[in-house]
Amino acid sequence: MVMQAQQIQEDGIARDAEILGQAQDLIEAHTIVVPGHAEYASKTVAITAQIPSSVSFLRTAGRAAPGDGGTGLHKRVAAPNIVKPWHFQSADSAWWEFAEDVPTLKYFGAVSGGAAAANRQAFRDAVEFAKYKGGGHVNLGPGSFEIDQTVILDYTDRPSERLNGIVGLRGAGVNGTELIWAGAADQPMILLKGEPDGADSSPDMKIGGFKMRPKVAGQGTGIQTLIAAYVQFNDILGFEFDTHFHLIDAVSCRFFDVEMRWGRRGLWAYRNAFTMPNAMSFFGCSVGGMSEWGLIVERGSTLNWYGGSIENNGQGSTSSPRGSVMLVTPGGEGACAANFQTHFEATSGTADIHVTAGVDPFTLNAMGCSFNRGVLPSTVHNIYVQGDTGSGKVVVNVQGSAFRHFDGGPTPYTPSASTKYIHLNAVPKWELHDEGAYYHSAVERPDEAGGAAAAKVMFNGTNGAITRQRGVSSVQRLAMGKYRINFRNGVRTADAYHATMDGIGFHALQAFTTDYLEICTYNSSGTLTDFNRVTVTIDD
Repeated sequence: MVMQAQQIQEDGIARDAEILGQAQDLIEAHTIVVPGHAEYASKTVAITAQIPSSVSFLRTAGRAAPGDGGTGLHKRVAAPNIVKPWHFQSADSAWWEFAEDVPTLKYFGAVSGGAAAANRQAFRDAVEFAKYKGGGHVNLGPGSFEIDQTVILDYTDRPSERLNGIVGLRGAGVNGTELIWAGAADQPMILLKGEPDGADSSPDMKIGGFKMRPKVAGQGTGIQTLIAAYVQFNDILGFEFDTHFHLIDAVSCRFFDVEMRWGRRGLWAYRNAFTMPNAMSFFGCSVGGMSEWGLIVERGSTLNWYGGSIENNGQGSTSSPRGSVMLVTPGGEGACAANFQTHFEATSGTADIHVTAGVDPFTLNAMGCSFNRGVLPSTVHNIYVQGDTGSGKVVVNVQGSAFRHFDGGPTPYTPSASTKYIHLNAVPKWELHDEGAYYHSAVERPDEAGGAAAAKVMFNGTNGAITRQRGVSSVQRLAMGKYRINFRNGVRTADAYHATMDGIGFHALQAFTTDYLEICTYNSSGTLTDFNRVTVTIDD
């Protein structure tokens, strides 16, 4: 009896296993959900299936296995002239085409944490499919994807319709999608290649929703453009690239919630053959920890940076100059160099904002900003403008900004007259507007502070010694009560001046040229007199 019961039990187990196996076979084959539609566990299973001719659409739950990312709807099509990665043929000789509007990387074989070669091909196939569908974006999906060859978003061969064929990239957010560059140290991870005939035919492309970093710190470029306009970069976190964004011939690009952390350069933009880097706008972005420059913009106009922060740049390098923002000869195609309303802190090197003035006049607006100097190390200046005799007029607006330093730490900060908050070096024509600005240290207060005159000087009338000046190179005491005030080259812009003395008297003009002003000062009796303090302002 015991043996018989045992046999019955074993037979029952075998039958259960057979039933489970049949059920699994049914799942791995297909299940007709509605007439004309079928579902398969994976694309691999669908390829080996005999699919009834009544089925026009089928859905797969995976690529090689359920849940591996190869989910998608497919439609029955005629045999394609050219078989693409979004086609497959089932065992009954029917052809099927991926029917989703938005491709995913994993559908085309990308594997999170997998080999770069598979991910490389998946990017190419997904981008090609998105262009085939008429444009849109590739859904990167969650995961960490290593790439060893540049992902090229090429819209030079698209149809004539303005948006047709434009493909962007959209990840699952900086905490969901990570792109790792394992390619050459001198190549970009992502390249946007635009129309050669001008910005008017460039796209409103959107790229973002991912974290990006090189496999080897300090190598490669994150994103590069070769002619681009109106591109939107959104929700991107970059780590440790040599250059995070390398924009060549780019214009009117917008950055939202983009962070660039550590590396050599955060953003480098310039003109090669088409356009100056004009109208670049940043909202809530940050760049920090760059060894040379946070931003370098050459010959650009209207760089706009609102909110966020620019800090801890220029550290860890001995190159010179270096700092947070470098604007090289701005104003080539617009008279506004830049607009900043942000937080600067702990920059090392030349300045938070370093401008080399060219022949074009420009304005620099840094209004409502915080310029904070840390104790280790310190920047030389917060704003530094380098000019020469041929430079155009420079107007600097810092209304409502605060310039301060922080004491404490192992090496307390020591203010110095050689590290003025703002320094306009050899700039012949300039204005500084600083109404409502706060200067923490009187020692580092800029000599040019306090107004918008073309030139201004305060000197001791007994010997011509200058107390404060701007736009003036020297004061000569020619005789009792007679002075020649020598201008820096080209500073005089109008035949208007006024003077005050620290006593009762009056002054008289003797000569006014492009190089100097001569005045005489008299006491109330009309006698030439040396006053202890004479202030002369040349109006613009």
